[in-house]
Amino acid sequence: MAMRYITWSLIWVAILMGVGLVASAQFFWPELWRGIPYMSFGRLRPVHSQGILYGWLSLAMIGGWLYILPRLTRSPLYRPDIARRALFVWNLALVFGMLGVMAGLTQGYEYGDWLWPSDILFVIALFTLAYQLVQSVRMRREQTVYVSIWYMLGTLVWFSGVYLIGNTPLFSGMNQMNVNWFIGHSIVGLWFTTGILALAYYLFPKVFGQPIWSHRLSLIGFWFIGTFYIQNGPHHLLFSPMMYWLQSWSIVASIFLFIPVWAVLANFWGSVRGRWQAVSTEPSARWLLTGWAFYFLTCLQGPLQALRSVNAYTHFSHWVVGHAHLALLGFASAFLYAAIYYIVPHVAHRPLFSRRLAAVHYWLYLVGTSFMVIDLTAAGLIQGAIWRTGLPFIASVIELQPYWVLRSWTGILVLAGQLIMTYNVWRTFHPARVARPLGAASAE
Repeated sequence: MAMRYITWSLIWVAILMGVGLVASAQFFWPELWRGIPYMSFGRLRPVHSQGILYGWLSLAMIGGWLYILPRLTRSPLYRPDIARRALFVWNLALVFGMLGVMAGLTQGYEYGDWLWPSDILFVIALFTLAYQLVQSVRMRREQTVYVSIWYMLGTLVWFSGVYLIGNTPLFSGMNQMNVNWFIGHSIVGLWFTTGILALAYYLFPKVFGQPIWSHRLSLIGFWFIGTFYIQNGPHHLLFSPMMYWLQSWSIVASIFLFIPVWAVLANFWGSVRGRWQAVSTEPSARWLLTGWAFYFLTCLQGPLQALRSVNAYTHFSHWVVGHAHLALLGFASAFLYAAIYYIVPHVAHRPLFSRRLAAVHYWLYLVGTSFMVIDLTAAGLIQGAIWRTGLPFIASVIELQPYWVLRSWTGILVLAGQLIMTYNVWRTFHPARVARPLGAASAE
């Protein structure tokens, strides 16, 4: 069942990275698709952004959960057919949402563009999966509740409430914007951060061959994230008509997040010490360390840009786009790649088809992602500088042309690496189609 979710995540990410590449090209090639409303940037961008959130990251993450949960509970999943039906409903919601946005039908706010039919389908799939996983934990044979299970169950409880509140049209004006960023920020913090850390806390001991450094430290991180992350949304609305005290509190809550971040970073670092040789023997190891580094950078940049002095310079600029890619393409995707490279050989019961291709994917991803984030961050700082001088807006558009071209080229590198990985995974399950896998490790 885990591989069904992972397979669909690989299908969606290839499509949606292509959509993002086409959208990015319109910054320096505005004549591209001119006169075709379905291909305009305003429609492709939410297809790419929300599609990546729910098509690639969510499905890969849930697939990882379905793999690790039976191993942590020492009992089979409760009614696997539930996950199969939920996957069908989830994919149906994705298709309806994307087609609606491309047809110009949208709710009109960030990370909440898709219409209510998709929202209803997502809620059905989400609550169905939550029921299955909770029942699986309840019927477990292993009495110890490992930290990954804490993160999985917490994620399901928190995000179920976040999604319901964030997609219920009960508010208007500034209150609606507050609710908008309540879900917009909590998608990252209380869905992907906690959900992917559940996988990371399983993978670090497995890949590096020693127990997690501190169970107590992992729970400190868990409770601090659950307490303070949900209060971060208003820092996206600094200098707006929102109550000043609420803006200020969101900044304080953002700074408090340094506590769980350092707890997670220290815990993973302690779990790796003395086992660095795993990087040369286990493909997942380098991805875990890369995810660790991107998590550090993401969580250093996030609270800092919540400060009013920094936000006044970077808000509305490509700095924010760079930060989003650092979090989702950097931290989140790196950990998910680690999970997939670990899960696929174990499910297929044979070595990965090609470690050489896995290395090519890694370096294409690392170079592409790193230069994309650096490029977008630099572009954002230049935008902020031009806007503060009082020059016409078009001056920043002209100045940033080279940066937009570079951003698309880095996207090509990332997409190429993704296609290589998909091919590698497929060949792992179909070894008889070639005489000898390229660069494959010998079977034990």
